[in-house]
Amino acid sequence: MFQALKGYKGLGERTYGSTALMQILLIKTMKEARNETEAVMFGAIDEVLGKTGLKPVDIGIVVVNSSLFNPSPSLAATIVNHYKLRQSVVTYTLGVEWGAVLGLFL
Repeated sequence: MFQALKGYKGLGERTYGSTALMQILLIKTMKEARNETEAVMFGAIDEVLGKTGLKPVDIGIVVVNSSLFNPSPSLAATIVNHYKLRQSVVTYTLGVEWGAVLGLFL
């Protein structure tokens, strides 16, 4: 699939494409969607923790905004479990509607 898109509309060798998208036959499974989502979330969180020097124990609130992929267990629960955050951490999972509303106030 990516080979067909390469060179089209500015896509090149350094363009990111998920593993599912990079296959000849697209992989459309919940497992692959979760793997891709976790790679993006954990990568972003690891980068923030590394740059700020914060530790997972310092996190008191987790807000996740995902308009297309809302699995069970939630993405917020996935983050809490992956980083072994304390039990008192507050979590919010925002969907399409709340994500748009939140954008108005930022």
